[in-house]
Amino acid sequence: MKKIFVQTLFAVLFTGSLMANNGVTVSYQVKKSFEKEFAGAQGVTWESLSSRNIFHASFIINNERLNAYFNNEGELIATGRYIKSENLPLLASKAVAARFSKHEISEAIEYIAGNETSYIVKLSGVKNSISAQVYLDGNIAILKKEKKK
Repeated sequence: MKKIFVQTLFAVLFTGSLMANNGVTVSYQVKKSFEKEFAGAQGVTWESLSSRNIFHASFIINNERLNAYFNNEGELIATGRYIKSENLPLLASKAVAARFSKHEISEAIEYIAGNETSYIVKLSGVKNSISAQVYLDGNIAILKKEKKK
């Protein structure tokens, strides 16, 4: 279940393949929770993962682009923020460099769900692109692998 949720969030973060803000109805509970958690947020757009009853808010706060994910009841499920690849924790950075020595990190997202922090990295190589979830202890889970055309 957790892997499916992470893969769904991955699709949102890297491809933006969800419904546009047009026509998305966000419940009062979700809006209230968002405003409480992220007071002062600007440029808020909402998208819906209708098949999973999850709402995705993309916004800017303190000059930083963030993402937040809520369920129908307004519970904050996860947050994500784009970071520079050089800001990855040492163990995570070493694990990526060792396992993907022929790839460069093109995007990195700090992903927080509950009390767990991990990093979603998009890697670009000559032959393929890889998206992986990297944990603080250096463990890596491949989320997506695509051959380049």
